[in-house]
Amino acid sequence: MTRLGSTFFVMLALAASLTGCGGSTGAPDNQPPAPVGLLRAAASDAELFDSLTEGFTQVSDDQVAPVGATPVLARAEADGGFSTTYTQESGVDEFDIVKYDGEFMYLAPTQGHLGCCFIAAEPAAAIVAPAPPAREPTIRVLRMDLSAGDAAQVSSIDVDESVSVQGLYLDGDRLVALSTGSFHGSYGRLWARPDILAEQTTTLTIYDVADPSAPQVAWEGKLQGSFVYSRRVGDDVFLVTRHAPAVEGLQPHVVTEEQADANAQVLERLALGDLLPRMEVDGVADPLVDANDCYLPTEATETGYPVLTTVTVIPLDAPDQHESICYSDDAYGAYVSPEAVYLTQLRWESTPQGDQTGTRIHKFGFTAGAVRYAGSGDVEGMLWSGGQADFRANEYNGDLRVLTSEFVHGGEDSVDHHLFVLRENPATLSLDVIGQLPNDERPEEIGKPDEFLYGVRFLGERAFAVTFEQIDPLYGIDLSDPEDPKLAGALEITGFSDLLHPVTDDLLLGLGQSQSGAVKLELFDVSDLADPRSVGQHVLGGRGTRSEANWDRHAFTYLQMDESPDRIAIPAEVYADDDTYTWLESGLYLFEVRDKNVPALATLANVGSLITEVRSEEHTWPMGAQSRSVIHNDTVYFVQQDSVWSTVWGQFGVANGPF
Repeated sequence: MTRLGSTFFVMLALAASLTGCGGSTGAPDNQPPAPVGLLRAAASDAELFDSLTEGFTQVSDDQVAPVGATPVLARAEADGGFSTTYTQESGVDEFDIVKYDGEFMYLAPTQGHLGCCFIAAEPAAAIVAPAPPAREPTIRVLRMDLSAGDAAQVSSIDVDESVSVQGLYLDGDRLVALSTGSFHGSYGRLWARPDILAEQTTTLTIYDVADPSAPQVAWEGKLQGSFVYSRRVGDDVFLVTRHAPAVEGLQPHVVTEEQADANAQVLERLALGDLLPRMEVDGVADPLVDANDCYLPTEATETGYPVLTTVTVIPLDAPDQHESICYSDDAYGAYVSPEAVYLTQLRWESTPQGDQTGTRIHKFGFTAGAVRYAGSGDVEGMLWSGGQADFRANEYNGDLRVLTSEFVHGGEDSVDHHLFVLRENPATLSLDVIGQLPNDERPEEIGKPDEFLYGVRFLGERAFAVTFEQIDPLYGIDLSDPEDPKLAGALEITGFSDLLHPVTDDLLLGLGQSQSGAVKLELFDVSDLADPRSVGQHVLGGRGTRSEANWDRHAFTYLQMDESPDRIAIPAEVYADDDTYTWLESGLYLFEVRDKNVPALATLANVGSLITEVRSEEHTWPMGAQSRSVIHNDTVYFVQQDSVWSTVWGQFGVANGPF
């Protein structure tokens, strides 16, 4: 992608001049008025100040956002014989706790710990690894030796114990660490209450790792605001933060007239700069945005508190040239395509049928180095609810496709699912719905009554969605005509899939749960969208068995192979298959997809495991930590509890480590 930093505000200023309210745009009288979307450029410091402080004097109903269900997954890309961070979009990198470049591995300190002893019980085709040592919170740098299946730490980077490293990026000789004052995961469920996250700081640190044995801090920026989302496109890191100003004497969530009056007296002594976020670099704090950088909602909002959502673009090769835009409202989710950033707001309204949820979507497009506010639109239902629900959104040929869930009060069906196709309309600065399901012509619902939406995967002109209550309907959706989407076919089987991975154009892999509550991997032949078929499955363990990969795509590793079968690695905590909820072991479980080019003949094979914990008399319940794996040619690395083990594919009798 071309450089965004230096041109970010050129186009933003242009957008501001086109969308400002009141007064003349300076265009000739015979020109039509500039379009105004659901966001408009702030006309002045005073207008932005009023927009922010209004939230401190509104009396709120103190509503809390409803919580729904979701998950989803996408395709990982192999580069040069090794697996990399699993990403939703090609060309859009995602931060993670492990980064690997084929020689060096960078490990961020993980959340949680493992609390089980390690003994020498040895299941068939498995290795039981020794216990890892206790470690201080550091970013570890290891040199990996493929020939020996070995690893050696060459350096470490100290991490302040008061912060949580959300994840890392690796861009050539630059390592980027994102850290916050508390751990949110990829999505925080408290996003709908930004006052709770007031006084948070998000830090982005760039390290020079040209010499991995001696990392050096090249740049560090500390942004006021709670972490929301981040992605990297080329040399540019996009960082979304949300700032809820904390001012002494102000009560952030106003529920009485007396509180509103008290706040009004405090506000009389404030200036705009007291409410805006700042970024500190080299001990110097400067405003992150000003009124020229910000948009306001065209419609009046009643939040009960002020909040400013900011998108900051930090060019890694020139971080001091960072630029930011903002709007005076909240965000509880985001999606980044190679061409645009989409931010979403949860909305609800009271109706005779009860509170109805909706989602407002704002699009900021970037092409050829230009960034612009492209428009906004509203859809029914809830788009994000935590985990990896951003896979409910996908951009294709400029159109945004989303799957939402609307929770319905009363009646026999508690949840409705909607598919929307939205298209940018420059004339109105809107995202117009051009196609949707269900509709008057195609009223069939996505999912049976009371079925929640789980796995979703958009693949070009097709989409797949899994709903579940008692069985697993895998729906195939035809999106070849975006204005007339169709439910093409469905497959009903027991259990469900909440991670969908495209093996080939005709073969889909699902990771989810069996009817008994165990972890299940299943292959689907989707060569005929109207007639998807199951061609094989593997159930791991019994009721209670779980894999982190079900809710965190970065724990799922898939390496495409040219000649030999594709390779899969997932971490899991395995329970006995006798319905006693007896925990047996934890580790990395390895599979192959064979004959993938002939869907009807494709098979899924469990080829071994690397066990890091087994049950003992002293410990019967494991404490999970974040787990990752890397497959590089025939070497497998398993990362858990900030330690690394290795083994050789097909030779699972020996485990090296922990390193």
